[in-house]
Amino acid sequence: MGMTQEDLAGRLGVSVRHLQRIEAGQKNLSVLFLAELSPLLEAEPAEFLAPPTTPKPRPGRPKRTPPPAK
Repeated sequence: MGMTQEDLAGRLGVSVRHLQRIEAGQKNLSVLFLAELSPLLEAEPAEFLAPPTTPKPRPGRPKRTPPPAK
């Protein structure tokens, strides 16, 4: 696809910050916006409504793994 957030925002007529807020789950999007967004990302609108398939990242640093025993 090779599209930056700036490119996508320009094509949709919104700010990059608006897209970032949607991506972060801080802003909801309308059905109309979803209908405009999905073809640009070559996706079906229903794909955006499906539950996430990856685990939610945990905040903070990852736990240290102890060094291997000698």
